[in-house]
Amino acid sequence: MGAPLHEKQELISKHGVHVFSSNYTLYGDMSARVMSILQDEVPAMEVYSIDEAFLQLPNNFNEEHARVLRAKILQWTGIPVCIGIGSTKLLAKLANRHAKKNKALTGGVFDLTHYWDPDGIMSETPTDGLWGVGKNLALRLKGMGIKTALDFQHADPAAIRMSMGVVGKRLFRELNGIPCLALEKNPPDRKGVMASRSFGSAVESLEELEEALANHVARASEKERRFGLLATLMEVFLQTNRFKKEEPQYSLGIGITLDRPTHSTSELMTVARVLLKRIYRPGYRYKKTGVQLVNLVVRMPISPVSLTSISPRHRSMWTGS
Repeated sequence: MGAPLHEKQELISKHGVHVFSSNYTLYGDMSARVMSILQDEVPAMEVYSIDEAFLQLPNNFNEEHARVLRAKILQWTGIPVCIGIGSTKLLAKLANRHAKKNKALTGGVFDLTHYWDPDGIMSETPTDGLWGVGKNLALRLKGMGIKTALDFQHADPAAIRMSMGVVGKRLFRELNGIPCLALEKNPPDRKGVMASRSFGSAVESLEELEEALANHVARASEKERRFGLLATLMEVFLQTNRFKKEEPQYSLGIGITLDRPTHSTSELMTVARVLLKRIYRPGYRYKKTGVQLVNLVVRMPISPVSLTSISPRHRSMWTGS
């Protein structure tokens, strides 16, 4: 996961692996469709990631309702999902894990709250299979003789608190059906929006880079409008393929502070073109370009932007890449 393509060529050739380009615009759109369906079915929801959500279920919601919901999502979007039901977030994640790993038996839905043998599920789940338990925490638990979720559930709470602190105590209580992690109905404030994508083949001309950057700006500004936000700072970057050591390398970004916050695609496009021309250098084979809108603020009346406070920045200084 996350390995450069050129490092896996032998594996790809050996097993006849097919390689496809990612499409994050499509991913985001499909995620929004699924989340919209979920939102209409429950009183409250937390969007945990692009492909996961926690739901607050109505009192009469049961496994049959979950299967109907799963079928609805599949019919309306073509996306197969798994649903796990538990009395806490941790137990819901555990139920979802079981639903996914045993899809032939569960049909993609598993209700841990009404299962006849919850201890059996717990005993089959290693501690590193629990949500919130990483490699280091699992090793610490193993040192305490705790190897499975069932071991953890029946551990000495005082020992857990002493060895693992508040985090361990919270996990222990969640595992025992005591909710400690509230549903986050309002997502954290967004600090920035980035849109970028590697080219399928190297690009050299300014015109092609401008076309790609225009698509990125359009995506980024659409995200701003979706969340009711405005950008006060824009950054544009260019970079060559750092894995091709035999080719000349170039990587630079440039930032601009806008006089007035904006989410206007046309205004941001004008600014982005100017910034791109300032950092573009002929003679290089570019692998990637993109735009980042940062210092986002809540929507307010929009005024035209101007090109002020332009400052070059090295790509390596930016986060989220």
